[in-house]
Amino acid sequence: MMRKAFEYCRNCHEYYDVDLNALGVCRYHSDNPELDDDSEVWAEFFDKSCGMPPPDSFMEDPDFEEGYRMSCCDRRLNEPGCVVSRHKPSL
Repeated sequence: MMRKAFEYCRNCHEYYDVDLNALGVCRYHSDNPELDDDSEVWAEFFDKSCGMPPPDSFMEDPDFEEGYRMSCCDRRLNEPGCVVSRHKPSL
């Protein structure tokens, strides 16, 4: 059986060249995003939130990106992952 040239990483969710997989090429967060109640993004939202969906439903919306932090390291969603390693193929 031939080895695949590219694999999908289960940690960073990107495809990678298996021949170039080395320590430091994969960055990811070890935990999930959580709502940052102190973010200014939510100040206006909570004032107008009557009948609106919960803030967690905006996690994929770039306009609300600043309203979340990673629970593993307290970094913003758009900041690099806190864990640095090799890629790991998905199962």
